[in-house]
Amino acid sequence: MNVPEGKGPFPALVPAHRYIDPVVYVSGQVMPREQDRLARSGYVVLHTGYRNHARSDDAPDDDVGLRPC
Repeated sequence: MNVPEGKGPFPALVPAHRYIDPVVYVSGQVMPREQDRLARSGYVVLHTGYRNHARSDDAPDDDVGLRPC
């Protein structure tokens, strides 16, 4: 989570990154530049993780079963 400096309250954003193969995905690798810029512009930015990415889950079939296409 990126939080702006100063006293809030701040509006919040939850950006969603594009698909990245879970085999190569590392937590926190996507959009750090954009998250920093948004926080410097006064937004709280939440970085979410997708199921079964970066070892966030134990179910090896969840990645395939939860894909939209």
